[in-house]
Amino acid sequence: MARRVFEVRAYWSTEGNDWCAVNDELPIAAEAPTLDELFVEVKAQAAEMAELNGLVPPGEEIEVRLVETAELRAAA
Repeated sequence: MARRVFEVRAYWSTEGNDWCAVNDELPIAAEAPTLDELFVEVKAQAAEMAELNGLVPPGEEIEVRLVETAELRAAA
């Protein structure tokens, strides 16, 4: 059976000057000062929340994809 894949959106918060990650399906929300630290936090939360919310059987591995998004603004 294929592993369940969860895509988590990561973005830089100018308000908190840190990286944030969210996924409504699991649901999770995390913050960290670096993208690497954010990924560690997201992996820990995602596995626990997937199991607690009945999205995967206990002990089953999941795949987490951290997708970085950026908002760009340009003046014309």
